[in-house]
Amino acid sequence: TSTYCDAVNQAQAALAEGLRYLDHLPNPPEGYNNPVTKVERPFDLESLRYREPVYVAEQNKHINLVPRAVENFVQRMNALPEESAKLFVIGIGTGGTISMAPKVAGGPLVPELDFQSIIQKTDPRLNDEFEVEGLDAFATDSSQLEIDDVGDLAIAMCYIWENMKPSLRNRFAGFLVIHGTDTMPKSGDHLEMMLGGNMPFNVVHTGAQKAINAKINDAQDNVKHSLYMLKMLL
Repeated sequence: TSTYCDAVNQAQAALAEGLRYLDHLPNPPEGYNNPVTKVERPFDLESLRYREPVYVAEQNKHINLVPRAVENFVQRMNALPEESAKLFVIGIGTGGTISMAPKVAGGPLVPELDFQSIIQKTDPRLNDEFEVEGLDAFATDSSQLEIDDVGDLAIAMCYIWENMKPSLRNRFAGFLVIHGTDTMPKSGDHLEMMLGGNMPFNVVHTGAQKAINAKINDAQDNVKHSLYMLKMLL
């Protein structure tokens, strides 16, 4: 499976390199887009695998990265005020330890928190410098993330960048991906390959060994430092 998306080039140029071959699923879930040898357009949400959100019970995996969710995010993003001195950051939630919380009191921890909840628990003073909008793509343990999930992230990022209004691009610091620690290096490598070497935006992954709800945790510092890393990369 491979996806290539160089967001600097025009969509037509990216198409020439944008082949993604998906393994045939014997029993694909309803709404699954499995083009096999079809050329996938890296700026086209029809290239996402799912049309509707899916829950994969055996993996305890929620998949929310569907065209409607991305389109709604872009609409919300472009409705932000035109003039602001704050750096704009797009947060993408995938789950992982950092986002875990019990669904019931005393129950097992599961990836439950959305991106905005994580930001709100980090440091209120960050609101003075950063304007962060979150898109929750997945809710899962990172060991259950697959390369095709990363491919969908690449498509969503390209679409969001392509449809971002100019006033936001002028202050866009990049994408902050909240991710589990088990497979973060692998996912980061795959995403870098898929986006290409000349992408016009920065991407930082972060996670934690302790959930952000824990009384003692590393999550708050990790998120804060990741935002400042995006600022440094400008």
